[in-house]
Order: sequence, then structure tokens, then C-alpha cells
Amino acid sequence: MKKSLLFLSSGLLLLAACNNNQPSNAPNEGQVDSMVNARVDKMQNDMQAKNDSIIQAQAKATADSLAIVTKADSMAKAMNAANKATASTPHKTTTHKTTTTKETTVTQPVAPAPAPTVGNGKPQMGQQNNNNANGTNSNTVGNGKPKMQGH
Repeated sequence: MKKSLLFLSSGLLLLAACNNNQPSNAPNEGQVDSMVNARVDKMQNDMQAKNDSIIQAQAKATADSLAIVTKADSMAKAMNAANKATASTPHKTTTHKTTTTKETTVTQPVAPAPAPTVGNGKPQMGQQNNNNANGTNSNTVGNGKPKMQGH
């Protein structure tokens, strides 16, 4: 029995020697959570500030454009009012009745005939005045392609 008690106590001593419960410098779970929450809050505040500045810039641009439109509208109204004021000023007018008959003829210019073309609107090659009796150019073959000379 002494032998089993000796083995049991040596086993416990061995286990106790392996278990080092020294305090470590690593943060525990609560500290990690607080660090993460602080970092998330900082990033959220940074993004909120950036978005607010963008929204402010867009609002200022919109307000400026509305101010320009409003100013242009007020200027147009002022000009219309000034034009109406000068238009309503009485003027002395004299009317003369004359009867004359004038006959005018309007002639519209005639567009020149388009130059003869070969397929897809390409101009015909060669001289334009060497036409045969059937209206084709004697220096061309097929679709306005020039004849080969002398070989």
C-alpha cells in the first residue's frame, strides 16, 4: 500500500510541476472585446465624418445652383417688367393707305446633278466625257474599273 501511495503522490507532484499558472501579459477576453469595440467606434466616427462632409459639399453645390437659377429668374422678371413698361408708353403712330400690286416670282436654285458613281457611292474612275452610245465610258470595264493599257 505504501507503494501505491508513493506512486499516487509522485504522479500528483508531477502534474503540479507541469501546470504553471503564472499570470501572462496576454489580454483576456474582456480586454479584447473592449479594444475591438473602441476600434469599431473610431472607424464608424471617421466614416460618418467623411460622409457628412460629402453631403455638405453636395448640399452647398445644390444651394449655389438654386441661387443662380433664382437670380436669373429675378433678372428675367425685371427685364420683362422693364420691357412691358416701355412697351406701354404711348407712341404717336400715323397710318398711310396705299395700294400697290407687286408680282414677285421666287425661283429656287436647282441642285447640280450628282457625279456618276460606282457601287457604294465611290466616284467613277477615268474621264467623264468618253461615253459610248449607250452612256458608258469606253475607257472602263465592268463597274467603272479602268481598262489596262497596252500590254
